[in-house]
Amino acid sequence: MPVLKSNPCRKSATGKRLPPGRCNSVMTTTEFRLLDYLARHPGRMFSRDHLLDAVWGDSRFVTPRSVDVYVRRIREKIEPDPENPRYLKTVRGAGYRFEVAR
Repeated sequence: MPVLKSNPCRKSATGKRLPPGRCNSVMTTTEFRLLDYLARHPGRMFSRDHLLDAVWGDSRFVTPRSVDVYVRRIREKIEPDPENPRYLKTVRGAGYRFEVAR
């Protein structure tokens, strides 16, 4: 499994800083791929269907709501307060976007 590490949270594959305090979390490959995809497009909103195509591709056996479960798991690993996400934002009724820390 990929491990996100930093000092204090070096840079992800996209060159963006990850939030401090959650940097040594072990992620599944799918969690990492989803986070990486969103982080490569900061500020851009993606629908669940788009994320399914981009991250899972044709070999998926998941529903659009499965994306919600993965987002929740990622938030638990990277957000200081997963209930009030700072980085991985929900766009109500539309999808998700990654916000760059300021």
